[in-house]
Amino acid sequence: MESQSEIIEQLVQRLNDCWINDKLENLDMFFHKKVVMLEPGTNRKITGREEMVESYREFTESAKVSDFKINDMLIDIFDSTAVAFYTYRIQYQVENTKYDESGSEILVFNRHNDRWQIIWRTQEPSNP
Repeated sequence: MESQSEIIEQLVQRLNDCWINDKLENLDMFFHKKVVMLEPGTNRKITGREEMVESYREFTESAKVSDFKINDMLIDIFDSTAVAFYTYRIQYQVENTKYDESGSEILVFNRHNDRWQIIWRTQEPSNP
């Protein structure tokens, strides 16, 4: 039997596999209908499942990802809440400019009816 931590880790992997492999139609299931994120480097608040999925679509339509790796993942579970923290490295190209960036991401999950969904997302690019 899988532990709840293993389930969360697999969800994070599947989420990232979906957007990297252009399967955006599968992203809905990962996010709660009222998920929230503050876009990195802006004051733009992303609210709701549709807007969250659209943020992935905007990125994948403008960028060609050549590599994405999760380096470390820490998961803590508190009853019906789970927090996944990981660092990542991403290489991508927008038009003729190549980017090689790293950062960290925090995903807060809520479990309802034995289903985990992301309710909060924080992404923090590393300083150059």
